[in-house]
Amino acid sequence: WIMSYLWSIQGEIYLFGWLAPKESLDEELRLLQQRIDQLIAQGHKVVHVGTSAGASAAINLFAIRPDIARVVNIDGRVRKGNHSGRRSLDSAAAHNPIFKESVLRCEAGLKSLTINRLAGILTLVPLWDEIVPADTAVIEGAKNVKVWCAGHILSIFVAMLFCRRTILKFIA
Repeated sequence: WIMSYLWSIQGEIYLFGWLAPKESLDEELRLLQQRIDQLIAQGHKVVHVGTSAGASAAINLFAIRPDIARVVNIDGRVRKGNHSGRRSLDSAAAHNPIFKESVLRCEAGLKSLTINRLAGILTLVPLWDEIVPADTAVIEGAKNVKVWCAGHILSIFVAMLFCRRTILKFIA
């Protein structure tokens, strides 16, 4: 009901298994693809909105499934980057190797996308994030929008609430 109220669209929330991961990233993606297949068979347009760690998973599927119309990355790491310490991918994925695999696969998958397919990606990135460095979330060739706030959780909330018109216009 939240998506219906805030965004005037019908949607589903799919909790990707970051907290209780399956055996592999492929298994997680396979489960999500089953649901996508059902929705497409019912005639629905499928658009992914991935927040935080979910952005790389959403883009991984977008890269291999031309039947996914568009994808939105809300403050999610999609590249390894050259950061050290707390902001490095190794630190972010220390307790979840499937997340690291997802980011690395996403980075490779982005390189395979055409200019037209890259135009089907919207990124919403805050001014500063203590967890996801901006240069690991911005995608060359995509529509990149700056969210005028700072902080990981706050920027996701602000993007979903105050950038909803931008998102709706993009996915329409």
